[in-house]
Amino acid sequence: MREKQGECTCENRNLGVSDLDLLLFPFYFILFISSSFFYFLLLPWDLDRNRSRNRSKGIASRLRGISIG
Repeated sequence: MREKQGECTCENRNLGVSDLDLLLFPFYFILFISSSFFYFLLLPWDLDRNRSRNRSKGIASRLRGISIG
C-alpha cells in the first residue's frame, strides 16, 4: 500500500504531548512563575507575622496601629 503524501509518518509524533498542551505551555509557565514569585514575595511577611504573633493579632491591628500613628 502506498502512503499518502500529506500524512505525517514521523515516529516522534506519538509522545503523549498533544497540540493543546503545546498551545497552553506558555500559560502554564507564566502561571508557575507568577505563583512562585508571589510565594517568595509573601514569605518574609509570613515569617514576620509568625515572629510577631504575640505582639499583634493579625493584619487589622497592624493597619490600625499604622493609621493611628
